[in-house]
Amino acid sequence: MPQDRTYTKSHKVTPGTVNLSMMALPRTGTTIALALDAPGDGNKPYIMASSLGNSGIKIGNRTIPLSPDNLMLLTVQNLVPAVFQNYQGILSPSGKASSAIAVPGISALAGLTLYSAFIVIDFSKPNGIGTISNGLAITLY
Repeated sequence: MPQDRTYTKSHKVTPGTVNLSMMALPRTGTTIALALDAPGDGNKPYIMASSLGNSGIKIGNRTIPLSPDNLMLLTVQNLVPAVFQNYQGILSPSGKASSAIAVPGISALAGLTLYSAFIVIDFSKPNGIGTISNGLAITLY
């Protein structure tokens, strides 16, 4: 009899902090819903990205928790919008947004880990980057 795979992950979120979280199981052939929350950044534009690593991208004295690889470039430039959905947009007045990853139903993708994060665009801040979210590791099964 096949074994049921249950995925659980929890982390403590402090109210009022910036957070990127997964709202669905990371299975191939499904759409993984992601929730962006940046209180205090309402109505500001955001850009989200995914990469195959999380070595970090230094911007001044801050770090975006992704690796500068080809996947990151594809997602930042919004070149695969059917897969990486709503990776750019405007946060709601309360600083929330939703995005998603439509994972193809390719079994060879099982075991792959993607790392995702978002930044809030704020031209009053150094380099035009305001808030930087946490990095979220998504391992497909």
